Amino acid sequence: MPLPPLFDADALARYAAADVIFLAQDGFKQPSARVRCYNFAKALRQQGLRAEVLSFFDHLGATDQAGALSTIPEEEKIRLNLEAHRVLAANPRAVLYVQKVGYHTLAAALAAERGGNPVVLDYDDYELDMQPYRRLEPWFPSLRPDQLFHTVANRAGACVAASHRLHDLLRPLNPNTHLVHTVADQDLFTADGRDAPRRRFGERVNILYSGDFWGDIPMKDVLFAVDAFALVPRAVRDRSCFHIIGFGRAWNELKLRVRERYPDLPNIELHEFIPPTEIPAVLREMDIGVLPYSNNEFNVAKSPTKMFEFLLAKVAVCATPVGEVTHCLENGVSGLLAEGMEGYSAALARLIGDDAFRRDVAEAAWRVAMERFSLQGIAPRLAAVVRGLLEPEERAEAPAVTTLDDFLAARLARPVPPAPREVHLMRRDLEALLATEDLEAADPRRWSGPLVAALSLADGSLLWKGTYDSQQGADTYGSPGVWEEKVYIG
Repeated sequence: MPLPPLFDADALARYAAADVIFLAQDGFKQPSARVRCYNFAKALRQQGLRAEVLSFFDHLGATDQAGALSTIPEEEKIRLNLEAHRVLAANPRAVLYVQKVGYHTLAAALAAERGGNPVVLDYDDYELDMQPYRRLEPWFPSLRPDQLFHTVANRAGACVAASHRLHDLLRPLNPNTHLVHTVADQDLFTADGRDAPRRRFGERVNILYSGDFWGDIPMKDVLFAVDAFALVPRAVRDRSCFHIIGFGRAWNELKLRVRERYPDLPNIELHEFIPPTEIPAVLREMDIGVLPYSNNEFNVAKSPTKMFEFLLAKVAVCATPVGEVTHCLENGVSGLLAEGMEGYSAALARLIGDDAFRRDVAEAAWRVAMERFSLQGIAPRLAAVVRGLLEPEERAEAPAVTTLDDFLAARLARPVPPAPREVHLMRRDLEALLATEDLEAADPRRWSGPLVAALSLADGSLLWKGTYDSQQGADTYGSPGVWEEKVYIG
């Protein structure tokens, strides 16, 4: 079966020469693949590594991605994995950087098993409830998401976690686990141009939520933020506009609910999908970014791409104290963290109504982001993870084990090996000597010749004592010293 037309000779040659190949089930449109594959690959190229991305959606023609993966038949998933494996098999040296534990993991497993490729597991969302091979699970229980997660994490050469919560999940399974956030590219997300006239979204205090509405969790979170915005006193609220940019399978449902709930609230605007390449320009006209996450396993574990984009673009963050934001921002200094409907509404009102405070918060957050949360900042750490698998540190060679036969032969300096009887005598006498409670009273005249030969040094002293009286020309016996060679006597 021929590969898709995209894989011409030049493309295959790039994969064959790559140091690291990022393997994604999603495409560039999804933040997980865009940041943790395409952007990470860019960062590694800047670090001198040859990096390529192989996306099942962008390059192999998968019919869906993200939350709609369940629509892809199992037969199609297996076919896609076999096509991906044909590309990966041409490079048994490359590090395979597998983004998520999903149906695409099979291709990396096949390549690693056949070619010996080292694997990095990159985990950026809590998805242990996802079923990459739902129909096959009854036949192959090892494909259940929890078991597959444990297997891949255990077998990987390294794991990269996007949040503290995910790091805590992975670390017990793989000690070579690293925390790398889903950071933004400071080449794209900057504070430049914030003072220019706002032609697209107007001159009000603009509030933004954007993302994939893949199900109930993001939809309920945004409705919480909209309700809180509606509670802001009208005199303050009228200075602002709440913008929601969305897509995904629950997007139409969200639009319907917002319009039904607030038909007369003019400063809520819903925008259809805006390509990721245009988001930096969008943020230049935004003032407040909302992260209204409810306290559940998914939100606690996520590393919100939006947050890091907000920080670099000097957009002040208003968040609930859930998950990674609590590790990255200081409440009241580099962001506002508020719980409950009334608390969140009050935080929004403060950011809308106090221009100086809002700018100070955004400025403090920007400084934190430039120091800790940019693509360029994490690049050296990420490169070190990959290079550690490409060029593993030379392990100190284990000391050579010398058998008792070899050791005794060397001590006796005979042209032929010692007889088994002599080896037996030495082992018996040595074990008896080691079992003696009072070594001071041990009489060396009762030691067998093979044992004396084994314990003697070139200068005539004994290994047992480790001293030699040069004045008297005789060995000094007594309590044991330190052995200078290790001999296996078992």
